[in-house]
Amino acid sequence: MCAACSDPVQLGSDILWQARHEDGDLREWERDRRGGVVDGVADVGEEHARAGRFAARLVNPGDRIDAGPCLWRRFEGRARAFYSAWYLVPKAPTTRSGWTLQRFQTLVPTAGAGDGAGEGGNAGVALDADGGAGGEGPLTDGPEGEWRSVISLGMRSLPDGALALYVFDHSREHLRLPIAVPPPILPEGRWFHLEVLYEAAPEPEGGLAVWLDGRPVYTAVGRNLGDGSNVTFAVCNAGESGEEEPTEVFVDDVVVSRIRATPAGRLAP
Repeated sequence: MCAACSDPVQLGSDILWQARHEDGDLREWERDRRGGVVDGVADVGEEHARAGRFAARLVNPGDRIDAGPCLWRRFEGRARAFYSAWYLVPKAPTTRSGWTLQRFQTLVPTAGAGDGAGEGGNAGVALDADGGAGGEGPLTDGPEGEWRSVISLGMRSLPDGALALYVFDHSREHLRLPIAVPPPILPEGRWFHLEVLYEAAPEPEGGLAVWLDGRPVYTAVGRNLGDGSNVTFAVCNAGESGEEEPTEVFVDDVVVSRIRATPAGRLAP
């Protein structure tokens, strides 16, 4: 299955990092000890490949447990960047909580970590079920401090069983953004493309924009998204389903870039 396939984005001056998984492993995530797997099972296989031979597979354990893995990568000095990935959900789960597909964290230095403030507000605390599960806490042996979740993108079941894309801001001032009208529906059984402009600022002047299959679906401004000095980006399959069996999510052709990658794989200003 290779719906909406295109030539993969090639490395160039506007690409900051990418993971195509064509080595058959997770070395692109783990390189230089700046990333890896947290909180569960993630591997690479040939079962569902988008444009090449391999794709990453993330397995949510099911059993009505709020859990699941994330593949993460840390970036330094990236106050503004575009983060995109292709996803395939072969069988849609019935979500009983927020179900995280993508997550951003920021580092609060040790000196400010104990006062409950700092970048990201009160993120990293289980404030609301809509925030989703997966990988809270330090993810790397890099700079000292407290990693706090800032923004999560996820899916939630609608009454008709369809999956709607939502955005969750871990600051108590904002929490879950209202579901867009009409709801941005995540397709079951075919690849779809998520892209996020994440723009950090030292004061609460940051913002984000979200595209689903190239269509703008969410924007938010006036947010405290950290200062951009240390940002962790993760693709996830973390949440609680109404079924006992595991849920698989496949991820491929992950790109972090200075300008939009777009579903066509052609960078756009």
